[in-house]
Amino acid sequence: MSKSIIYVVEGHHDHAKLKEIDPNIEAFITHGSHFNQKHLNHLVKLMRTYRLILLLDPDGAGARIEKRIRQVLPDIESIHVPRSKARRADGKVGIEHMDASVLSALLDQGVHPKVTRGTWTKESMISMRLMGHPNARINRRIIAEKLAIPYTNAKQFIHILNRYGILKKQVKEGLDEHA
Repeated sequence: MSKSIIYVVEGHHDHAKLKEIDPNIEAFITHGSHFNQKHLNHLVKLMRTYRLILLLDPDGAGARIEKRIRQVLPDIESIHVPRSKARRADGKVGIEHMDASVLSALLDQGVHPKVTRGTWTKESMISMRLMGHPNARINRRIIAEKLAIPYTNAKQFIHILNRYGILKKQVKEGLDEHA
């Protein structure tokens, strides 16, 4: 029997956006910057019974919360939202600002793999123009957006690509598409 899913979101508005898609969706609210050890302990208990999936804002606060959770639950699954899909006209970023149909499509697409693979190194990043190239930042942003993974600096991007099992073929196709 498969475990029921609980999405881990930052705030009540994010939860409300999920409820627009399906009123039966369950969520655990981290309370954003008020996320504390008590919340973390509760997530650990929930993980025993439920399948937890991170669905955090594609911003600095979301990244800090994810990092803190992954220190205790390194194998927690996640769905990363491209920043462009969660941005309001005034520049505010968050799950609550997403079009419900776009969010629904991301949920349908599912989570990224939990498996760490050692495919990516500094050398492979350089050869794929993701590091040490004049357009490296732009290329990383293109790939992050295309593959719905977090955008970071080059050193951290190596870890992201390996964590989500991104293949060199996927990066090449993404960059070729954008050229």
